[in-house]
Amino acid sequence: MSLRSRLLCLVLLATLLPASLLGWRFLKENEAEIADAVSNLALSSNNVAAALDQRVQGTAQLHYGLAHSQLLDSADRVLCSAHLSAVRETYPQYTGIVTVLPDGQLHCDSLQSGRVVNLSDRNYVKRVLAGATGVSTEPAFGRLTGTAVLQVVYPARADDGALRYMLVASLNLQSFAEDARRQSLLEAAELLLLDDKGTVLASVGGKEVLHTPGASMAGSPLFALAQSGGMGEIIGVDGLRHVWAVADSPAMRAAGLRVLLGQPHQVLVASSRRHLREGLVVLIGAALLLFAGVWSLAEWGIRRPVVRITSMVRNLGAGDLNARIAPPYPRGELGGLMSALDSMANSLGRQRSAISELTEHLREAHSREISERETNEKQLTRLANFDGLTGLPNRTLFRDRLQQAIRRSRRSSKRLALMFLDIDRFKVINDSLGHEVGDQLLVAISDVLADCLRDSDSIARSGQAAAADEVFRLGGDEFMILTEGVNAGEAAAIARRILHALARPIKVGAHELFVTASIGITLNSDSGVDLDGLIKQADMAMYRSKELGRDTFCFFEEKMNRAATERHALEVQLRQALERGEFQLHYQPKANIRTGQVIGVEALLRWKPAGQALVAPDRFIAILEETGLIVPVGAWVFREACGQMMKWQRAGMRPLQVAVNVSARQFRHPELVQQIAGVLRETGLAPQLLEVELTESMLIDDSEVVSRTMAELGRMGVGIAIDDFGTGQSSLRYLKRFNVDTLKIDRSFVKDTPNDSEDSAIAKAVIALGHGLGMKVVAEGVETQAQLDFLHAHGCDELQGYLLSRPVVAQAFAAWFRLQDVPASPAAN
Repeated sequence: MSLRSRLLCLVLLATLLPASLLGWRFLKENEAEIADAVSNLALSSNNVAAALDQRVQGTAQLHYGLAHSQLLDSADRVLCSAHLSAVRETYPQYTGIVTVLPDGQLHCDSLQSGRVVNLSDRNYVKRVLAGATGVSTEPAFGRLTGTAVLQVVYPARADDGALRYMLVASLNLQSFAEDARRQSLLEAAELLLLDDKGTVLASVGGKEVLHTPGASMAGSPLFALAQSGGMGEIIGVDGLRHVWAVADSPAMRAAGLRVLLGQPHQVLVASSRRHLREGLVVLIGAALLLFAGVWSLAEWGIRRPVVRITSMVRNLGAGDLNARIAPPYPRGELGGLMSALDSMANSLGRQRSAISELTEHLREAHSREISERETNEKQLTRLANFDGLTGLPNRTLFRDRLQQAIRRSRRSSKRLALMFLDIDRFKVINDSLGHEVGDQLLVAISDVLADCLRDSDSIARSGQAAAADEVFRLGGDEFMILTEGVNAGEAAAIARRILHALARPIKVGAHELFVTASIGITLNSDSGVDLDGLIKQADMAMYRSKELGRDTFCFFEEKMNRAATERHALEVQLRQALERGEFQLHYQPKANIRTGQVIGVEALLRWKPAGQALVAPDRFIAILEETGLIVPVGAWVFREACGQMMKWQRAGMRPLQVAVNVSARQFRHPELVQQIAGVLRETGLAPQLLEVELTESMLIDDSEVVSRTMAELGRMGVGIAIDDFGTGQSSLRYLKRFNVDTLKIDRSFVKDTPNDSEDSAIAKAVIALGHGLGMKVVAEGVETQAQLDFLHAHGCDELQGYLLSRPVVAQAFAAWFRLQDVPASPAAN
């Protein structure tokens, strides 16, 4: 863009900016004028409503005065009609004033027509006869005149409340509309009076046929506006926009009238648009004068001196060091610039040789920089795409290679297999032997994986060409194996080869290590599964392998995805279940086998989401444990269970011991003892009436936290029970070391007694073991009398099971307990 063009743009900007601001101000003033016109229209419509209210109020005053005239009680119709006729001449705004007798017959008539009319069908007659008092209004068309009127009705009553007659004054609505339109002083204004059915009662100033008196406007946009109130624009039959304002007043609402005052939009805004045009004409003229003045200054003061400077600089750039700017120089900064350019031209010759020498040095430095940059880029590429420890392709390159393999598989219709391999218990090696040994083991495992691929498989390492089948390290102890053109059998063979190779000892320095791995395999049978979907499937299959006991492989199945989705949904619900109060406790009693007396209960956690059935504990307890939600939920269980025990005691029940299950994660929480102590203080429950149930696997963890927690609970007086004894990794040493009060025989050893000799022998052994260590023995899952007799015969202390009662809510347990709480013998039970 030339300098002249740039200056022109600047001049235009300098001209248009103030012009735009002034134009914006004109537009705002125009909008304000239009708003004032609209407000004036609304004000005028309200004035019409106020005028109608005044006429109704004046009519009411007239009625009050006439009601005190004895002439209207006269039986002489001629005399009273003459009196009303004289009143009407004084108040010409009424088309007529009549009195109606209680039987609906017209009596006095200001028109002196002498007609006999029965008006009992009129609504106002029915209302008065129904007991209405005070002035009421009703729009109607006169039966003789056909003119729309507003009938103002006043029931004149005797001192005892008996109806004497009804005074009815018919206010001429058409005459009122004409007066109101003239008083509004609005140009081309149209005034409409409608009843609540949309019938036009009066119309002034309108040209449309639909607006003539007697016409129905029901269903029209104008009637809809009249019903909703306010203001609106409606396009008339003539195709022009009209602005309408709906008036509102108590008298109109009582009479069912709708008053609308409107103006054509072009008339409403005519004055403001005229003012806007005049302002724009002045603005354009001023802008043109400003543009001419500023452009002259820019041309002579800036552009022409700059052209001289540009010519001299262009010659210098072409190598003409003799180029100069001929004087005279203009005053100001541009003149100083011309003088400085002449001085600069004198020194350019001396600098040329120095520049040539410097250019040579820069050329050499640039060559060295390019060489170093290429080397660094290669190193960065290697670091970005390959694992620094094993040299295997990393996660970034894996995603790229997998995406390419998916495309090839879709084009060729050949399947690919993706294997997710995770080293089992690798953390143990890191923690026990150190991270350096762990790193060396990962390098050795990567070599094993390379050897395990079939003959056509290869492993892509830095500095080597990538083959179709590759091994990748995602990070930590996780590897991915990508094979193409294989079926399920071939993929399984590769997985077996890997597991077999890893089963051999691996030499790492002075250590001989044995490792296993869990492998998840997925095949891209579904072309709709994308890259992340395949990785997710392989990951779920790998975790399924770990659930199956590790050192194995597992193929992905769709039910894994459904199970993961269902588990995620449960986890989302569980995170808010405690706040929503969806957890509840069920209580299952424990009884003394010898006496049959109930001596305690076990508090069992149940979950009932809002609007759903109870969720089985085996579906949500594990999720609470994994997410850590078991800690706050467990604290709630302690508070709820202990609080319920005290409620029962205050209700007159004898004290019972309550057993609460504690998970491994909850038991290792450093604040568990403080939580239990706080609950006991808060509820007032004696510590001896609380028993904590643990699984025997918790005792195997011979950690300082477990030992300290067991000791502190024992000092507090809280009982400790081993739940499901015999199903875990039992150790008599731990039973002896820790202060355990109760052993609970697992239901799996009780359900087949006394018929199964092995279960019977285990049950007897556990009873003998518990008694030998000074512990109380409780049998779980007792469901038959034969089981109870067997346990009683072999000295078991307590029973718990369906034979006694199923787990029930607190209210049901209390009712059951009151029926059962009597001394009894085992035979009685």
